[in-house]
Amino acid sequence: MAELILTEKEKSDLTYLNWSDEALGKLVKKTALMISDEYGQDAAHITTSAHLLISLAEKCNSTETTLTFEGVSHAGEPKGNWKIVVFRTDD
Repeated sequence: MAELILTEKEKSDLTYLNWSDEALGKLVKKTALMISDEYGQDAAHITTSAHLLISLAEKCNSTETTLTFEGVSHAGEPKGNWKIVVFRTDD
């Protein structure tokens, strides 16, 4: 498994986007391997999507964010209307 070893600078960065390409690659591989049993080949996409949605809510200083998509299609095939709700829980 890829071992994610961060430099002190990377640990203190406000965003992982400032990390080296090598560190980002290891993060993606570690994340995909970590949840591959449950999500298979989609692990990296699912985790990345979730983090983007959480980041959006945090940037809006919100504990709940709703995204509504109407008339979604993929490759010309209608997929319907969708609503994604992201909310913070502090258990």
